[in-house]
Amino acid sequence: MKIKKDRLLLIAIGVLVILGLGIWVFLNNSQPSINMTMDDQNRLCVEASSHYVGLSELQAVDKAKRENRLYRVVERDGEVLIAVEHYAPGMLNFDINKGVIVKVTCG
Repeated sequence: MKIKKDRLLLIAIGVLVILGLGIWVFLNNSQPSINMTMDDQNRLCVEASSHYVGLSELQAVDKAKRENRLYRVVERDGEVLIAVEHYAPGMLNFDINKGVIVKVTCG
């Protein structure tokens, strides 16, 4: 009987931990809301993009990761890079020249 109670207690603790983790992830998710329109997501992207120009590639990538933003390098030192041809509202597209972000577009 004691073993059953111990197992039930462990299961209950596990369920609470999983629920707590799920709530934490939900509350700390900084991705744009699904309910935001594409225009809203693009507006936020355009507003944020000016904060990347002048940063080194490493700084820009670190910043994008910290802000939980999608990003990609589309041009490096004048060479257009192959990129997936899909539109993603809010994605930052970096143009890099000599290791520095010189232009950022969105989508």
